[in-house]
Amino acid sequence: MPDINYYELLGIKRDATPADVKKAWKKQSINLHPDHNRYGAELQKLVNEAYSVFIDESMRTWYDAELVSGANTSGGFNPDVIELEHELAESKRKCSTLKKKNAKLQKIVEADNARKKLAEARNELAEKTREADCAREEADNTRHELTKSKRKHAILKKKFASAQMEVGSVRKEADSALIELAKTNLLLSEKERLNKQLQLKQTQNQNKLKLHKEKSKRLEEESRVQLLYCQDKLGKADRVESGTNEERGLCKSQTEGNQRG
Repeated sequence: MPDINYYELLGIKRDATPADVKKAWKKQSINLHPDHNRYGAELQKLVNEAYSVFIDESMRTWYDAELVSGANTSGGFNPDVIELEHELAESKRKCSTLKKKNAKLQKIVEADNARKKLAEARNELAEKTREADCAREEADNTRHELTKSKRKHAILKKKFASAQMEVGSVRKEADSALIELAKTNLLLSEKERLNKQLQLKQTQNQNKLKLHKEKSKRLEEESRVQLLYCQDKLGKADRVESGTNEERGLCKSQTEGNQRG
């Protein structure tokens, strides 16, 4: 089949609006109706195919790009294949996005380090708490010995204040570690959700590809049956023509015999 320009097939211009496309499609459908054109069935398929391309903005953009680059726009154009290609490109784009987001999972390592720091901070907090308790005990003992050693009491008081400052610092570090842990848990949840979406999309693509293969197989079978039907009709036509030639020869022989008689 020769290359077919869908714009020429519908009789529209390159800048035709969707309304113009629909109007031209209806006009061609009427002209190719079996009541008006007994050979218009195949052309009607092409007209419908052109309409399905032009009515979809993304498919029309793709077709215009292919038309400009000199690609083949014959009747073999299959919108289902193009749709699958678009979905495949979308899946690749999402896979690329997932790869970028997977880079964020490197923060899990940082989260592990944060957990270790949190454990160390807790140990330090316990140690500082014990030290603070000891300092309190020493301070209590020092109060009883205050009359004996004011200098010792002042030193212990400074140690106690320093211990409290360190406890506050450790608590701040522990709070920061808890915040990092919460962020990490959110990242893990996001990763799991994205993986589920990716698996679902892959399953859908596989199902669509399977349907496309089944449709292609069915079309091949219909073409084979139509070819056999056409061959059978040609054989019948040859037999009818052969019988007609035999009848003509018989009639000619009879006429010559009558003329001789």
